[in-house]
Amino acid sequence: VEHQPKEAARRYASILGEHPDFMLSADHQLDVASTLFADGSFKDAAVAYELFLHKYPHDRRAVETALLLAVLYVRKNPSPEKAGALLDEFEERFRTQGHDSLAASLREELNS
Repeated sequence: VEHQPKEAARRYASILGEHPDFMLSADHQLDVASTLFADGSFKDAAVAYELFLHKYPHDRRAVETALLLAVLYVRKNPSPEKAGALLDEFEERFRTQGHDSLAASLREELNS
């Protein structure tokens, strides 16, 4: 089977309309979310990233996913409340994994 990320992302976004909690495996969920993000489908990408964090909170990629979602909520699909909540929830993990400067920059953007 040929890997077609754009088609998979399009189908996933369509399914979300009828099944808002629809999830894929961790790897596929992130692939689809990243493809949606790259294609500018920021609202659907945000939903896919949120579902990933909810279902796989201890995945090794959770911190980076939370940071990417915070970037999305600050810069691409503004949602200050959601961005602030993510920055608060993951603050310690951002710091211990070396993402504190980007997290601080996002917080400054929220407060400006």
